[in-house]
Amino acid sequence: MKLLPINIKEQRFKSNILGFAKEEVTTFLDIVADGVEGLISENRVLNEELKKKESEIKGLKENEEQFKRLVASVEGFKSTIIGIAEKEAQMIVGEAKLKAKEILRGTYIEGEKIKKEIDKLNEEKRLFAVDFRSKIESFLNMLEADIGEGNESLGARRWMDGEKVAVEFDNIFNEDKENKEE
Repeated sequence: MKLLPINIKEQRFKSNILGFAKEEVTTFLDIVADGVEGLISENRVLNEELKKKESEIKGLKENEEQFKRLVASVEGFKSTIIGIAEKEAQMIVGEAKLKAKEILRGTYIEGEKIKKEIDKLNEEKRLFAVDFRSKIESFLNMLEADIGEGNESLGARRWMDGEKVAVEFDNIFNEDKENKEE
């Protein structure tokens, strides 16, 4: 028999000669029935709360699993992003190195052009100096021939002035040559 408050209240006992006082037994049975009824109500409430808590725990466990999957997914995404960023950084560095090489190559080529132009200008300067000297010497020779023998002092002076011009021109030419060698 299941122990329910109603069963306790309706329970009847046989009397015997030395039996119990019916009123005391009935009162006691009422107290026990009320106590059991309270316990059953409390048990029902606790069972409902337990079911709610179990449901909450189940939901929290599901959330925890979802969170774990999300964290794993984020970790994977993070690794992917880092890998992509590293590849992009390597590409940027590679492109920068290529551009630097192109700039250096362009600078070298331009430097070679400038060097050739300087050499060409120096050669033109040398040729001009040789030509100019030749013309001065030729002009001095013509002056000496025109002066004749009667004006030797004038011809000698002009020749010496011409020689002075030629010496000055040689000095200038030699200074430029020394500057170039430095």
